[in-house]
Amino acid sequence: MKKTPYWIAAALGLLGPAFYLVTYTMRFNRPEGQQYRESIDTFLPVALGGLFLVWLLNRAASRKVRRLTWAGFLLLLPFGLFGSTIGGMLGIIGVILFGAIPLVVGAALGYGLGNLLSRDAPG
Repeated sequence: MKKTPYWIAAALGLLGPAFYLVTYTMRFNRPEGQQYRESIDTFLPVALGGLFLVWLLNRAASRKVRRLTWAGFLLLLPFGLFGSTIGGMLGIIGVILFGAIPLVVGAALGYGLGNLLSRDAPG
């Protein structure tokens, strides 16, 4: 199978700051200088989750496993983005804990389910 490039993780990581700035702007009508710096803190957990996703995608043996890995990641992506935003109250540890863990769990569950279903498939 074709390997997934690791730059995808950096592209996914940009979703964190974008989500942070959009939600802050929707709430307060305009972000201030401090919010730009705080939004950068949300890059790391989403990028870490993206690295794990790419690693699992490169290990996947079939298209079904790859699709379910993506589905699990995308299913929990809103929780990871929200967790990385809310986790900012606890500092960088909270951001990583509440931001990266849902993404890693989602990708791992999708990967595991894909392997389970492809193993049980006839053929």
